[in-house]
Amino acid sequence: MRVMKQCRFLIMPLMVVIVFTAMKNATALEPLPLADQGKAGADTWETPSGLAQFMAMTIEDDGKRARALTEIGAAQFEAGEKQQALETLGHAVRAAQKSRNVRQKASALNSIVLILVKARKDERVREVVQAIRDHRERRTVQRNLVHYHIATGDFERAVETVRTMESDSTQAFLLIEIAAAQVKKGDQKQALETLKQATEVAETIQTPHRKASLLNSVSRILFHAGDKEQALAVLNQALELAQMIENSRSKAFALGEIAASQKQMRGTVEAIVTLKQALEVSQAIKNETTQNFTIRKIAIEFAMEPRTDEKIENSNRRMKKEFTPEEKQIVKLFVEAMN
Repeated sequence: MRVMKQCRFLIMPLMVVIVFTAMKNATALEPLPLADQGKAGADTWETPSGLAQFMAMTIEDDGKRARALTEIGAAQFEAGEKQQALETLGHAVRAAQKSRNVRQKASALNSIVLILVKARKDERVREVVQAIRDHRERRTVQRNLVHYHIATGDFERAVETVRTMESDSTQAFLLIEIAAAQVKKGDQKQALETLKQATEVAETIQTPHRKASLLNSVSRILFHAGDKEQALAVLNQALELAQMIENSRSKAFALGEIAASQKQMRGTVEAIVTLKQALEVSQAIKNETTQNFTIRKIAIEFAMEPRTDEKIENSNRRMKKEFTPEEKQIVKLFVEAMN
C-alpha cells in the first residue's frame, strides 16, 4: 500500500506535465489570426461596430456566430473600418473552424475569403486558406476563389490561386477553365500560354482516364483558340491514352467524350467509330446496373452539342436539333443495347 501511495505521488506531477505539454502543443496548432484578436467586447458597445461585434461574440452556436461576424466584417469594410474588419473576420475564421455544421463552415469560409479578396487583402486571404485544415474544404474555397477571379476578368490572380492548390488534376482543369474564359474574351495569345501550363501539369498525372480527359479538354480550347493543328495532335494523344484505360466504365466515358470532340474537329465519320467502341466497351461491363447507366449516360451526352466551355460545374449544354443519318445509325445501336 505504501508503495502504491508513493507511485501515486510520483505519477500526479508527471500527468500535470503531460497535460500542460499537450495544451501548449494544441495552442501552437491554432490557425494564424488575421489581426490581433482581442477579447469579445474589447471595443465599447457604444459604437455601432462595437455593439455589433459584442453581440455577435455572445452567440453560442459556432456556425451562426461565424456568419454574423462575417456579415459585420463586410459591413465594416464598406464603412472604411479596415483594421476593425480584419479583427472581426479573424474571430469569424475561428468560429467557423469550431463549427460542426459542414455547410455553415464552408459558407462562412467562402464568404470571408471573397470579402478579403474584394478588399485586396491577398495576404489575409492566404492566411485564411492556410488555416483551413480539411483539404477538401480548402480546395473548395480555392476553387470558388478562382471562379471569382475568372468572373471579374482577373486572370493573373486566378492563375496565381490555382498554383497554390495541391491537386495536379484540379490545377489542370482550372487552368483549362481560365483559358476558355480568355478565349471568350478574345485573348487567344494568353489562352494558349495558359493551355501550355495546363498541358505541362497534365503530363505529370499518371492516371490514364484523368489525363485523357484533361488532354481532351485542352484540345477543345486549342481548337477554339485557332490552333487547330495542335488541337488535333492533343486529341490524338487523348485517344491513345483512352485506349490504355483498364476500367471499362472509365474507358467508355473517356471514349464518349473524345467522340464528341472528334465530331467537332474531324467530322461525324471518325466520331461514330469511337462512339461504337465506347458502346462495345460499355457492353463488356459485368455489373448490369453499371452497364445500363454507362450506356444511357453516353447516349444522353451524344444527344447534346459539344461543350462550348470547360467549366467543371454548372456548365450549360445545348440539345442537338436533329441527328444526321449517320448519327441515327449509332443511336439505334444504343437503344438496342438497353437491357
